[in-house]
Amino acid sequence: MGELIGNRVLRKALYKEFQELTEALGDLSAMMTKEEGILVKDDYTNLEGLKPLLEPDVIANLKRANGLRNVLVHEYNGIDDLLAFESMWEVLPSFRVFSSMVREWLKNR
Repeated sequence: MGELIGNRVLRKALYKEFQELTEALGDLSAMMTKEEGILVKDDYTNLEGLKPLLEPDVIANLKRANGLRNVLVHEYNGIDDLLAFESMWEVLPSFRVFSSMVREWLKNR
């Protein structure tokens, strides 16, 4: 973990990858929400619209990821790198669940 924190280029690359992943998740959520006939709104509300497809803890983690993305992009009050890395690590399994759900959802379309 110390290597990541000490290496600015690696740290910023990781933040950028997380940002892109979270933005793609938001875009997919919006597209799926629209396809399900639900009015598309903000990322948090769109995730709520996917409740029939995802467990509540997964939705909570994906919302948390979106909040972390906002912190990383806008650097509100600076970034606690250790906390950011720990948070990314904790939400990663929910990204995998979301990815599996999207694949299954697409098969059934």
